[in-house]
Amino acid sequence: GAVTNNGTVVVASESVAIFNDSYTDNGTTTVLARGNALFLADMTFTSNSFLSLELSSDKGENSSSQIEVAGTAHLAGQLAVVIDPDFVPVASESYQLLYADGGITGEFIPPAFPNTEGVRYGLSYSPNGLVLDVEVDVPLPGDFNNDGVVDGDDALHWQRGQSPDPFSAEDLALWQSQFGVTDAFPSSASIPEPSSIVLLLGVVAGCATRLRRNTQL
Repeated sequence: GAVTNNGTVVVASESVAIFNDSYTDNGTTTVLARGNALFLADMTFTSNSFLSLELSSDKGENSSSQIEVAGTAHLAGQLAVVIDPDFVPVASESYQLLYADGGITGEFIPPAFPNTEGVRYGLSYSPNGLVLDVEVDVPLPGDFNNDGVVDGDDALHWQRGQSPDPFSAEDLALWQSQFGVTDAFPSSASIPEPSSIVLLLGVVAGCATRLRRNTQL
């Protein structure tokens, strides 16, 4: 029969919970990672509801909770996307959190995502689905100070031993090959003035001499 939840419903990990008739949530519904909630009719979250979905890692593979609705999904209330501390995204990916064959109406109150350096979280709604978008910043090769451009400051960081492989010829060669590149595109607009180029060439020559001297020792 129809279910009206005024308390707490938990879908455990590694399990599938099937609701044959309509489901109305006035309380809390939690779907743990690797759990699956299947609604064979309409599903309604009211403004008083709280939905918690968990995102975690298992054996090196990221897994998200799943809600599948055969009817229409009516969304409202609060949503919490719980990010497990072991979840470490290594690339920009999207995770399907909810899909409704009959379509989606309404939206959840936007959740508060963790403040993770180099990682951005967001929600994307479509006519039939709700997706969690995870964007991961990829470091720019040769950008040793992480300011989005490979320039003379990165050579100074190399001199100070502040590159990934301190004082290495490989890091110096990487900086030289990437000089002038930004996060977005090879920056012809950011090519330094001739006097700056001469100064940078002097820095590079000094770095190379120092590197050869250290190698001989």
